[in-house]
Amino acid sequence: MRAIPVPGENAFWDNERHSNIEVLPNTVGVLHLLGAPSWDGRFLRRYLKSEPKYDLISFFILRDPGDSQQVNERELSLIPFPVERLFREELPNFRLVIVQNFALYKFLMPEFQANLVQFVKDGGGLLFIGGDRSLHPGDIKSSPLREILPFEADDVQYSPLSMS
Repeated sequence: MRAIPVPGENAFWDNERHSNIEVLPNTVGVLHLLGAPSWDGRFLRRYLKSEPKYDLISFFILRDPGDSQQVNERELSLIPFPVERLFREELPNFRLVIVQNFALYKFLMPEFQANLVQFVKDGGGLLFIGGDRSLHPGDIKSSPLREILPFEADDVQYSPLSMS
């Protein structure tokens, strides 16, 4: 910081001061992973986008990794989910990860799940929102996420929804 000398000032030694200033972002980075388009996902996304304090990156999964398309990947209008970039490079840039109706075992290899565990241990937030695609036994039994989940894998009772 530097003060401009006033007319007639002869000593300038106290007109300048150096100090470190911590600059905090005024937004909260949020990564929203949604297993399939739905009304509740749209509601949450609209809410987060309407609040200026949230910087939202949202992914809707429209294709599973096992989908076999008989066309070249470049000809599809849907982009592949950039899981590698998000969970190797970009994860520290977020403050919160929302996993909504999302099949972890299909998209996040154990390495990426371990990165998510470290993200939480380093102070990041993780919010699970259920649905028919979420928290399958494969998501929990041998997952690194077991370390931070507030329940045991043996407690999970999976039963698909039946339409009667």
